[in-house]
Amino acid sequence: MKIQISKPTPLANAPDELCYAINKWTPHQAFMSNEPSEYADIIMFSNAYFPTDVPAAIWYHSEPEWPGVMLDCPYRKLVNAQYHATLPEYADCTPVRNVINFDRPEYNIKPIHNPRIAYSPSAKKNVGRWHHKGYKETNAALKASGLKHDIITDVPLCECLERKRNCSIVIDECVTGSYHRSALEGLAMGKVVVGYLSDEVNAVATKACGAWLPIRNTRMYELGDTLKGLTETNLVKDGFMNRVWMLNNWHPARIANEFVKIFEEVINEK
Repeated sequence: MKIQISKPTPLANAPDELCYAINKWTPHQAFMSNEPSEYADIIMFSNAYFPTDVPAAIWYHSEPEWPGVMLDCPYRKLVNAQYHATLPEYADCTPVRNVINFDRPEYNIKPIHNPRIAYSPSAKKNVGRWHHKGYKETNAALKASGLKHDIITDVPLCECLERKRNCSIVIDECVTGSYHRSALEGLAMGKVVVGYLSDEVNAVATKACGAWLPIRNTRMYELGDTLKGLTETNLVKDGFMNRVWMLNNWHPARIANEFVKIFEEVINEK
């Protein structure tokens, strides 16, 4: 099966990561292209689509009102198994997981024994409910904690990941009730991850992977106390168990094959 993956915007490289995983962990061939292709057996669009006679699916990565999101897609619909899957606009979508290819060297475990916190918000300003990363509030909590920390913004992904590897704790965000790629990256690196998960999002994630996400569930007003409490734990041991959890429950091979199964269903339905 030849799988074309199309993305109109970067989308945190999530489509590219899936492409890599399919090529590595399945017998199928995936390639990235935004142009119509006679080569493809199926096209997977991301947020937006173009008309095609080729079997197709669309994967929604963003909130429904985000610019460029096309909700009227007539093809099989998928959506991130994060906050997106709890929204009524995506009720007709199949929740799917973001791939983290932690077989790559940038995810190799680097034990950091002392508390050092990484925080890499994708946005400094609050743009709607779901793009609120609590930047100001988290900065204040980090400063008040007196702990060493690294606030990572406006850098290439490779630098962001390397700086996270040099920390023992990763903060995702403690505002919206959802998790993001940053949390998954931290777990894959063997770090202790702090974030806030609502019951609804937790249920979606647990159903998608079959296990409870090992994130230290913390609301913003609890962040200071949570960070203080982590100074009294074995961060290296707890982080290593998070890496093991990812190997058992969020392996890229498993996720790639879950997508392949969906693609096979779409082709058979055509």
